[in-house]
Amino acid sequence: MMVKVSQYIYTRIIRSLLHLANHTRPNIICVVGRLNRYIHNPNVSRWSALERVFKYLKGIVDYGLHYSFFSTVIKGFSDVNWIFDSKEMKSTTRYVFTLCGGAVCWKSVKQTIIIGSILGIKLVTLDAANSKDEWLQKNLIDVPFVSKSIPPISIHYDSQVTIAMAKSKKKNLKIRHMTIRHKSIRHLISHGIISLDFIKSKKNITDPLTKGLVRQRVIQSSRKMGLKPLN
Repeated sequence: MMVKVSQYIYTRIIRSLLHLANHTRPNIICVVGRLNRYIHNPNVSRWSALERVFKYLKGIVDYGLHYSFFSTVIKGFSDVNWIFDSKEMKSTTRYVFTLCGGAVCWKSVKQTIIIGSILGIKLVTLDAANSKDEWLQKNLIDVPFVSKSIPPISIHYDSQVTIAMAKSKKKNLKIRHMTIRHKSIRHLISHGIISLDFIKSKKNITDPLTKGLVRQRVIQSSRKMGLKPLN
């Protein structure tokens, strides 16, 4: 006998979890985003996954995002997952921006275009993260305790080849939309809005935003995003 799952209840729960993931729990945005794809066709296995999410949230119910005054420098972390599932056609872009030791802006979203090369995918991801840079800097000016001489936002990325290409003045990109993205990144670098810095993949705090990780990796990434016990 096949057990039916209420689409109405499933959708309401997913909407609530998305609100939570987008505002105070960046570490669950990956799994909630995946479960959101099945709101039109929920089943028992997806309902079981929801139960595991709530079990996890119950264990961190006293957690919150922490901020300190020790550093007012905005740091950005960006990455993209490569497609391993034959059913997937587009990669997932992710980024996290931190200020005063805590996450202030994050996102995990499928790319809107299909790209055949890893380098192209990484360039699109880098440009997606940079779309928030100017907005963050303009808002930071209105914060009382922040110096008005705002340094460039440091974007951490795990691809030295992509960073080198983004910094290069050569226009060797044949596809128009890639050329536009390259030009956009070059503009932000040359005007001192961002700087690009290499970071090893295992130290990139965006990992929980696109894939499942072992418990210890989730805890480490969450802490680096400022998600800790309130007491």
